[in-house]
Amino acid sequence: MVATRTRRLLAAAALGLASAVASAATGITTLAAPPESGPITVFYPTAAPAAQLQRGPFVVEAALNAAPQRGNGRLVVMSHGSGGSPWPQADLAIELVRAGFTVAMPEHAGDNYHDMSAVGPRSWQHRPLEVSQAIDAMAADARFAPLLDVQRVGHYGMSAGGLTALTLAGAQWSPSQLAAHCDAHIADDFPTCVGLATELTGGAFDGLKLAVARRVIDWKFGDETTLQGWNEPRIAAVVAAVPMAAPIAMAGVSSFSVQ
Repeated sequence: MVATRTRRLLAAAALGLASAVASAATGITTLAAPPESGPITVFYPTAAPAAQLQRGPFVVEAALNAAPQRGNGRLVVMSHGSGGSPWPQADLAIELVRAGFTVAMPEHAGDNYHDMSAVGPRSWQHRPLEVSQAIDAMAADARFAPLLDVQRVGHYGMSAGGLTALTLAGAQWSPSQLAAHCDAHIADDFPTCVGLATELTGGAFDGLKLAVARRVIDWKFGDETTLQGWNEPRIAAVVAAVPMAAPIAMAGVSSFSVQ
């Protein structure tokens, strides 16, 4: 009888917790930028009522700077793509919050919507550090630290952020790998190699564009053979969405340290 009653009480408590998490609104706040990095936007469960927040062209339903409440105790760090910001992925972050997660989105320095001065290998090398800094910032924040397990963190990355995710999983990459990829496949993968500044149109100048691009990419990156990686033991799982995978040394993919 006592065991049955205990099980019922535990089940009721679990159901109540799940219901509270499911009904939680989304809070949004911003943590100060770490050195040489961008600010960190945090999405989190809160009991405060949401309001419409305008962020550039995006409208987000959230409670600004509201007090956080306990969710499922899990932190996910999200990395945007080149020239991005937190806001195109706000819908995904809010869905994660509804499931109980807290989401931290660093604005990657030199590769965001208002500063593209470090797009490419410079940013790719710096991004994993920014993920580690985001975890550090959450662990040091008195509002969030008691609510989160920062020793087992998830990471989601899109495009260039996908390369960040794979790097955090154990992948290694080099600029020379990108140069080799572009030398062999530039006609099929022109945006990866050149970006969006120009495109192949099927016109008379396509051959010149290809030749110049190959020459410039090889000049900039062909000799940069040092493999880049990052060890962040707090990352427990990653998701890489349409990752920028061309620079990755594929021989090491089988030795990924996380799922």
